[in-house]
Amino acid sequence: MKTPVIVTLLLFAPISSAVAEDAPPAKTAPAQDARFVPALRDGKPYGIKVYAIKPGSRYAIAGLRNGDTLITVDGQSVNDTASEQAFREVIIEGTRTGKVELDRQNKRLEITMEAVQKK
Repeated sequence: MKTPVIVTLLLFAPISSAVAEDAPPAKTAPAQDARFVPALRDGKPYGIKVYAIKPGSRYAIAGLRNGDTLITVDGQSVNDTASEQAFREVIIEGTRTGKVELDRQNKRLEITMEAVQKK
């Protein structure tokens, strides 16, 4: 049985079944800490919108707010399948620290997501 996080990822970035099966379970329960949905602008993929951020979660501590749109992780567009590993490690699993560029009410900001667990 796949976790809801992996199912959500399938909506915006296809992943191979080998990656899905080898992914370790997240100890921070990201599916309960925030919701991630694809964001569109002018009918084209623009990023990943974050909603329902749980107070005190690593997302809230990093400074994310409901309605923020994630644009890049470590300089790689979240809409590019090449960024899949960085997105998973930095945002979903929290296995490494990374820089996240986001759009907040049409203003670009950069935050650092700190690692919460070791690889």
